Amino acid sequence: MKAREVARKDWSRFCEKLTAHRGAMVTVERVGSDGGREALAENVPLHGVLWEEKPGGCSDELVIEAGPAGERPAQHRIIEPIHIRLKDGQHNDRYNHVQIVAESGEIDLTLNPGLLPTEV
Repeated sequence: MKAREVARKDWSRFCEKLTAHRGAMVTVERVGSDGGREALAENVPLHGVLWEEKPGGCSDELVIEAGPAGERPAQHRIIEPIHIRLKDGQHNDRYNHVQIVAESGEIDLTLNPGLLPTEV
């Protein structure tokens, strides 16, 4: 399965599809310009993903909420996303990796279970 770009016009619907996977385990990592990775959340339940489009198209945000069940989730805000790309994982029948390139940097999500191609 090849990597797949999510068209900007579909970002809101894509975030709804991700939110439908509430409870899936997610790891959220910030990727540095040197390729180093910083874990922001590791293998915790996904609570939801929200696309917040601001009036005038400035400072749009993608918000990822994740954290242990029964606790208030941590919010990871991605400012001005430019690309959202899906990549396959270990089993090649699902998209387990979501790469989000934004003005605020790159964020990678690893989902378990991943998204089926028919879900995106």
